Amino acid sequence: MKKTLLAAALLLGALTINAQDYKNSIGANVGNMFGVSYKGFIFGVDGLALQADLGVKLSNWGKAMTISTHVHGEGFDQRTTNSGTASVSMDYFTFELNPNIVYQRPITSGSWGSLSWFAGGGISLGLMKSGAHGDYYWDENGNKHDFFWAVSQTIEVPTYDDEGEPNGTKKEAMVPVTGKFGFNAIGGVEMKMANLPLAFSLDFRPGYGMQFDVDKTDGVTTETQTHFFDWTLAAAIRYCF
Repeated sequence: MKKTLLAAALLLGALTINAQDYKNSIGANVGNMFGVSYKGFIFGVDGLALQADLGVKLSNWGKAMTISTHVHGEGFDQRTTNSGTASVSMDYFTFELNPNIVYQRPITSGSWGSLSWFAGGGISLGLMKSGAHGDYYWDENGNKHDFFWAVSQTIEVPTYDDEGEPNGTKKEAMVPVTGKFGFNAIGGVEMKMANLPLAFSLDFRPGYGMQFDVDKTDGVTTETQTHFFDWTLAAAIRYCF
C-alpha cells in the first residue's frame, strides 16, 4: 500500500513538473484579439500563474445592450437608462490590456510534451472605438465613408422631406474613441513541447464590458456608459524560458 501511494505521488509530481517546466513565456496571440501574450508562474504557488495580453480586439455587441446617460449642468441633473434590443449590430475594436490570474494543472504527458488545463479570471482596460455596422455617409465632395472607421467627431449628413427628396444637411455626432473597462472568466488548454521551448494554448474568455465617455459642451456634461456582453477567443504561441 505504501509503495502504491509513493508511486502515485511520484507520478503526480512528474506530471506537474512536465506541465510547468518553465517559469516565464512570451509570444503572440491570434483570434478576435491580436497582440503580445505573456504567462508566468511568478507567485510562488504551485500552478498559479499570471497571463496577460496586450493588443487589439475585434468583436460585435450583438443585439442586446444597456445604455446609461447622465446629463448635468447648471441648474439641472438628468439620468436615463435604456436597455433592450438594438436596431443594428454594433461592431467595436479595442486596444486593451487583459491580465488574468489562472490556476493550471496537468492532464497528461508523454515523450511529445504535456497537456494542461487552466481556469481563472481577470479584467480588461483600454480604449474603444465603436459604430453601427454597415452605416455610412457622404462628405461634401460626394465621397462615401464608412461610419465605423470615420475619424471626425461630427459630420454633415443629408436630410430628406416627406417625399424622400433631399432638403438640406444637419450635423450628426460620430462615435469617438472612448474608454473601456470589463472583467471576465477564462478557461482553456495548453500544450508544452518536450524538445522545444514552445507552448501552445487556446482559451475562451466570456465577460462583461463597459464603454464610458464624458463630453463637456457649452457648460453641459454628458456621461454615457454602454454595457454589453464581452468575450475573447484566442490562440497563443509563446517562447518558454
